[in-house]
Amino acid sequence: MNTRVQSICLWSGYAFFVLYLVGILVVAQFIPPPAPSWDGATIAAFFAEHRMRILIGMSICAFASALYIPWGVAIF
Repeated sequence: MNTRVQSICLWSGYAFFVLYLVGILVVAQFIPPPAPSWDGATIAAFFAEHRMRILIGMSICAFASALYIPWGVAIF
């Protein structure tokens, strides 16, 4: 691999990190996680109420996960 390709692969790791954080923190708001004291009905209501936000956030995370592969190849 030449240095330009390696640089692109390494920068994809930074893009993965940023996009994944945006998806899980900003959009889906999964951190902090639901309280362990919540019963099944409360958790079901939470997911039903925030369905679209969670779907969009997890879609961003899934897209970001594809950027992890080139980064892993570059450091291998």
